[in-house]
This record gives sequence, structure tokens and C-alpha cells, in this order.
Amino acid sequence: MIKFLLGPDRSLGGVAEDKIEAALVELWGSAAAATWNRNRAAIGSWLAWCTDKKHWTAPAVPAAAERRREHNDETKAVSRSRIDPPASLRRLPPKVPVIVLAVDTDALRDR
Repeated sequence: MIKFLLGPDRSLGGVAEDKIEAALVELWGSAAAATWNRNRAAIGSWLAWCTDKKHWTAPAVPAAAERRREHNDETKAVSRSRIDPPASLRRLPPKVPVIVLAVDTDALRDR
């Protein structure tokens, strides 16, 4: 997709930073902050890899394409006591509750 936006026959060194920003905005400009930040970081890492490891001429992600502020998630962790099976099921071998559930389901279906 980025190749399509920047031009398929264009060398990486010939891409201006403002074109990188325009491609980011075109692809993920309306996305959530976390999505924008993840994809911006991936593009930046790849461009840095091209420059540092492959010694190719490559642009950097421009400063104008800043990270976006992410909102804190208020989701609380579920306590282990609510996740663990009830004490009565812990005494049974692990597969027995599944088998009992399957049998009960079959009995209900036959009614």
C-alpha cells in the first residue's frame, strides 16, 4: 500500500519525508491513537533498519508525524478466584466436567 502511495518505481532514497508523513496520514490518519503509534513506529523502525543495517539511503519519519496520546484503559483485572473453577469441580479430573457438559447437552437436545 505504501509503495502504491509513494510510487512503485521510486527508490527509497528518493522519497521525501513529507511523502512519508502523507502516506502515514492517508493509511492510518483516522485510526485510533494506539494503531497510529504502532504503525508509525513500525515504519520508523523499518526505515532506521534500512539506513543502519543495510546502509541504504532512506528518509526518516518526520517530526510532524508525532506520536499520538493514548487514553488509559480503565479495564480492571479479573481476580483469580473468579477465574478458577468452583471447588466442587476441582476434585474431579480435568476432562470430566467437559464430558458431563456434553452428556447434559445431548440430553437437552433430545427433549
